[in-house]
Amino acid sequence: MTFSWLMYGLIASIIIAGYAYVKKSLTLDGTIAAILIGSLIYGYAGGYAYLVLMVFFGSSMLIGKLDKASVKESRNAVQVLANSALATLMAALIGVTQDPLFWGLYMVSVGVSAADTWASELGKRSRSRPFHIFKFKRMDSGLSGAVSLRGILASLAAGFTFAFLSSFVIDSFTYIFLVGFFSFLGSIIDSMLGTIQVKYKHTISKIITEEKSHLTEYYSGIKYLGNNGVNFLSNMVSLLIMTAFV
Repeated sequence: MTFSWLMYGLIASIIIAGYAYVKKSLTLDGTIAAILIGSLIYGYAGGYAYLVLMVFFGSSMLIGKLDKASVKESRNAVQVLANSALATLMAALIGVTQDPLFWGLYMVSVGVSAADTWASELGKRSRSRPFHIFKFKRMDSGLSGAVSLRGILASLAAGFTFAFLSSFVIDSFTYIFLVGFFSFLGSIIDSMLGTIQVKYKHTISKIITEEKSHLTEYYSGIKYLGNNGVNFLSNMVSLLIMTAFV
């Protein structure tokens, strides 16, 4: 890590995360977490790694704004860390070891987060109801474990995007392909893990939801495995599998 890179990252992150906070895309603690993560990634891995992170962050904000009718949830620190903690670790390893392996893993980590976000945001706009990834039965839109053709195509697009971005720092075509493949695969793993994510039933409307409240009761899944846990695990599993391939 160099002090100048760290300062560049800190200044850029304060501006970008501050803007997201003003636009209510981030909570206050989410803003602080984003500034910390952005500073560390820039400090350890440099400007290009930071640019890749901004592609994920910017595209997620842009895609989210396409649906003006829905109410957007501000991301808090836990959500930010669930999607970016492993990428930050990979960036630190890039800075310490200069091993190309960690560039690939960094690109996959950010790519998985992007693929999941693109699939979720674009998939829920599908005209037809999504289907259960294992049972192939129709499900209510918005529930984890559900996939749609539009969502799958969106995650593929994210995979190709981050494969292209990786070509500027990786000179092996096979390695670049693996970045795209595992970015896409991470979104599929996320949907698989979503089938065991905790779900609740509204006591009055009987609607199944992932949000716990005083009007819901436990319905299915692992009680302490929420969406943030699924995001972190899908990212981690994708990195572990890719490490076994290279």
